[in-house]
Amino acid sequence: MAQPEVTEKLASLAYTPITDSDPEKATRFIADEVALWRPVIQSAGIELD
Repeated sequence: MAQPEVTEKLASLAYTPITDSDPEKATRFIADEVALWRPVIQSAGIELD
């Protein structure tokens, strides 16, 4: 995110960067998202090809 052109491009895509993260927060976020979406994906019968 140190490059202004990258920040501008992401902003044009309605992406809001997370700037107050660290590896532990990122790991927790991913684990929380997996716990949230796993049952939805399983109940919908979605599988990877």
